[in-house]
Amino acid sequence: MRREMKAGLRRVAGGAACLVCLAAGPQAEAGLRFRPDLADPLGSDVRSLAVGSGVFWAGTASGVFRGTDLAAGWSLDGLAGKPVSSVAVSGAEVFAATGEELWRRAADGTWSRETLPSGAAFPTTVAVDAAGALWVGGLGAWRRSGTAWVAAPSPGTGIVTAMLADPAGLVVGLSGGSAARWNGTGWAALSGGVGPAEGIRALASFGGT
Repeated sequence: MRREMKAGLRRVAGGAACLVCLAAGPQAEAGLRFRPDLADPLGSDVRSLAVGSGVFWAGTASGVFRGTDLAAGWSLDGLAGKPVSSVAVSGAEVFAATGEELWRRAADGTWSRETLPSGAAFPTTVAVDAAGALWVGGLGAWRRSGTAWVAAPSPGTGIVTAMLADPAGLVVGLSGGSAARWNGTGWAALSGGVGPAEGIRALASFGGT
């Protein structure tokens, strides 16, 4: 029997509400979802969160939401209908990846599509490393220098699906089950235990591990 416990629902201006679900049971699902007014039947699963200058940004299954607090004040900011897989804040700009496109939000609030050196980049994840450099990963990896994107050597087989801004160097996880750390000029492979069919979806660092 499936049981679900729901908490943290609050309706806010602009028709959005924040819903945190804690679920129990073998087929139950847990996560964070933005839920619009009943007039709009679509919900938006949160796939990525970022914060900059006291503003929170969420990449969802249907656009980018902006909020001044995790529990209130969320509203759709842009890219409505686009499946945003990753968001990152770099200075006064916000970047969003959809798996097919990379978008940049300027300080004036306008969104524009970024052009990457590869026509088959498939930008899936975007992150700012510990040194403040902006990266985007997909079928390869690119680092932003000024207003241009510079290709880095290939980090491994598959698509870059996760990035970690670790102080010891940016770490990427790939769909082929491998991971690698940037050492300033190239990638050092991180090996151990992950099967080739087990794509890496997320990375975290704790106590140097």
